[in-house]
Amino acid sequence: MTRLSIWVFVVVLSIPVLTICAVPAWAQEGEKKVSIDQVPEKVKAAILRAVGEGKLVDIGEITKGGKKFYEIEMVVDGKEYDVLFSSSGKVLEKTFEGYKTEKGKRPVKKVKKPAKVQDQPMSEKKITLDKVPGKVKKAILKAVGNGRLVDIGVFTGGGKKLYEIEMVVDGREFDVLFSSDGKVVRKTFEGFKAKGKKSAGKKADPFQNSFDLESRELASRGSNRYFILEPGYQLVLEGKEGERTVQLKVTILSETKKIGNIVTRIVEERESVDGALIEISRNFLAICKRTGSVFYFGEEVDIYMNGKVIGHEGAWIHGKDKARAGMMMPGEPVLGARYYQEVAPGVAMDRARIADLNTTLKTPAGTFKRCLRVQEENPLDKEKEFKIHAPGIGLVQDEDLLLVRYGFVNM
Repeated sequence: MTRLSIWVFVVVLSIPVLTICAVPAWAQEGEKKVSIDQVPEKVKAAILRAVGEGKLVDIGEITKGGKKFYEIEMVVDGKEYDVLFSSSGKVLEKTFEGYKTEKGKRPVKKVKKPAKVQDQPMSEKKITLDKVPGKVKKAILKAVGNGRLVDIGVFTGGGKKLYEIEMVVDGREFDVLFSSDGKVVRKTFEGFKAKGKKSAGKKADPFQNSFDLESRELASRGSNRYFILEPGYQLVLEGKEGERTVQLKVTILSETKKIGNIVTRIVEERESVDGALIEISRNFLAICKRTGSVFYFGEEVDIYMNGKVIGHEGAWIHGKDKARAGMMMPGEPVLGARYYQEVAPGVAMDRARIADLNTTLKTPAGTFKRCLRVQEENPLDKEKEFKIHAPGIGLVQDEDLLLVRYGFVNM
């Protein structure tokens, strides 16, 4: 189950994104106009979120350095904006262009300043530890500890420098990215290091992707400590993204869907922005009677704009196009466990890591203790997010959305 999200401020998560962020103004190199149905799924979702109940004027696809970016013109609450997105849907730049004066007329747009010399893509080169600033060196040595530092790269661009190291600690390989003041921007586990050998080729995937479904006794209703799969149960989460109110409503329906020989329960997710419907997804879940683990067999997706369905991106079904069921929630969570939630190559590959088993969270619906904190990531676009699940309740936080009410409702 995924939630569409837009970032008003881009958090640096990977080097390609850093390269983009270093370019706040764009020369319109290789630009062409496209329609909303011609942009990638993540970009479409981000555009719909940004526009909300406003007006989408047009979309431009920009090709630069072998990469694609998307710029839209929109009118929201009488104000005109240009918004630039990466190919994964992240907001790279949002520019206020003026007020909408008369109906059907556009005001004269402000002239953008040309890109400065430092507003160029970042370049990378290898360096040694003695060429690193004192604060960064101290942070690197602290991160490596008794491990082994493999190499260091410096990325320069936009008047900024970032440092990335490759290290081996306790037989595990990591990439760690540091800012110029020594703060850790990102740490990524890359796999296990064979003793005395340099790893080569593709690293082994540490996430479980096979769940022996044939031997399980699956049911369409039930519950475990952190997930309730009973008809009528509902969770409502809300939060702010800028000035807009986002609501996510998760309802366990009385409906079921048979996928192969497995009867799954339909879990409906409705997402809206300022009351305007953005997405409805119908997710197909089943629970193992013996272990309590909940498995995810696919979803149907409707993307909305101005009350009309305009797409179905992200939909997949177990058994079709090489897609296989994933695990939504283990019955016995173990700290550090890694597993795929969706296994639909090229469409949906969300995976999760159990980061904490004793989180305390305060929400409008109450304060919850001994919560499960899960880091979810999508290897297709490298996005990461955290979700928190409370015992006996279920999902209580989804990124910036917090639980506002829960319980059984009349169906």
